[in-house]
Amino acid sequence: MKRKNLDQIEGATPEEKLAHLGVNIGDQVDIRDLNILHDRYGVQVVLYFEEDLVRKGRYEQDLAEHAHVPVYERPFIEVGTFLGFAGESDPTFAQRLIDFPLLIQVIGIGQLSDREKTPYLTGLMPFVDEIEW
Repeated sequence: MKRKNLDQIEGATPEEKLAHLGVNIGDQVDIRDLNILHDRYGVQVVLYFEEDLVRKGRYEQDLAEHAHVPVYERPFIEVGTFLGFAGESDPTFAQRLIDFPLLIQVIGIGQLSDREKTPYLTGLMPFVDEIEW
């Protein structure tokens, strides 16, 4: 997939640019579409497992606070890492995502303070008992 530049999308902020692409705070978005957003536009998509943590809207601070914690033990994970791990753990995972899309609630959209000013999106993973497999 050819990477596109998010700067070429209409809008002054990452939130406006993603809205132009059809992704808004509060939306329920298929996890596969969020992965495409990452792959195509370089948006760092972060899935949280804890609602109270994601709603505080402090992704950059959360990342710093959990830098010493192994990736798979954090209360959040990047979308590509999650999909890769789930696919390796369960060979039927990709097909199940087709049959029963996993919807992620978009909680926040922002920009990291790194040199590249990386755009990011935070989303809330549904609880396991809410997923209809």
